[in-house]
Amino acid sequence: MSEARSEDRGPQVFLVCGEVSGETHAVNLARRLRELRPDVRLVGFGGQRLEEAGCRVLFDLVDIAVMGISAVLKQLGTFLHVLRLFHRQLATDPPDLVVLIDYPGLNFKIAQIARAHGIPVYYYICPQLWAWGPWRLRRARRLMEKALAILPFEKPFFERHGIETEYVGHPLIDNLDAYSFDRSTLDRLAGDDPPCLGLLPGSRRQEVEANLPTMLSVAKVMMERGLSIRVAIPPARDRLLEPIGRIVAESGVTAEILPDRVYEVMKGSYACLVTSGTAVLETAYLGTPLAVLYRLTPFADTVRKLLLSVPYIASINLIARREIVPEFCGHADPTLELVSFFERLWADPEEHRSRADELDQARALYDRKGATRTAAGEVARRLGELFPTPEPASAPASNETAAGA
Repeated sequence: MSEARSEDRGPQVFLVCGEVSGETHAVNLARRLRELRPDVRLVGFGGQRLEEAGCRVLFDLVDIAVMGISAVLKQLGTFLHVLRLFHRQLATDPPDLVVLIDYPGLNFKIAQIARAHGIPVYYYICPQLWAWGPWRLRRARRLMEKALAILPFEKPFFERHGIETEYVGHPLIDNLDAYSFDRSTLDRLAGDDPPCLGLLPGSRRQEVEANLPTMLSVAKVMMERGLSIRVAIPPARDRLLEPIGRIVAESGVTAEILPDRVYEVMKGSYACLVTSGTAVLETAYLGTPLAVLYRLTPFADTVRKLLLSVPYIASINLIARREIVPEFCGHADPTLELVSFFERLWADPEEHRSRADELDQARALYDRKGATRTAAGEVARRLGELFPTPEPASAPASNETAAGA
């Protein structure tokens, strides 16, 4: 495949990401990689921010992020179109290395096609094979040349199943460390009059519509029981403003909607109710006590019980190897249980302090900086094996883009 590459053109890396968080990681990786290999050509599937980072984006996958079997089936034609675009790229200007970022459904198919053409595949932000569908491990072993793991327990797990793995750390740590908080918003949220409950309902419309009504019900019951609280909701994407505004209006709960202030809400709130995902680990890293909510349909809940192979859905609990954050995943309505949890935090400062201390202790288990730099270094090293750098390139210091910045 590399013979098709013109000698006067640099090696090509094909990046694939979907969803907001995946694109953030792809953007940071692209920028770091261009520092290490200025001659690299970046092509792939992603979104506008990835294109702005110097990648020629063939299709915007971030714009169509979906979840659930029915939603995926509705987008089947789109995904087939994306695969045809990848085949076209292979025929006209094949990449020298494919780097996949999260998004396992489509990415596994792209990996299969790439490997069939002899192209090495690196996987950054690996599929949660340790949680769902362990039978996919055999396929993953065939498709991945190397996994770039972001959680400490992933390296021994993948290597135990024959997948070469490098633990690079979680990129959210660099994002958070580099993020410039809006001090006025943060100080206002962190004020004690009254304490703020942050609601983070997810980055996809389907997640928001499934989880936000329950989150607002929790806040409403707390208020009805006489607890003095404020409610803040930071939309993860601009396009979520409409559904969030509508659901809040229907709930009758007074809530402050804060676009582009996700991290301020995570850090400034007295406690948070978070939809399962990266936001859980981010909130935990910032030390704010939280509970995890993920509402499912009856069918999806049945499938979860059949397929889930780990005791928790929250990564912070998996890292800690015990439930330090209460989690509620399923079809049953957990409103009253969540109200009880938050009532204890509001009533007992010692309980709140104890929860925060547990998060700090767990943080030490995954507080590894430089994930993006390390991941880019691994990709650059592999490119160096395929195509030696024309001349040594210095890597200028660069702040990595924070999510939502």
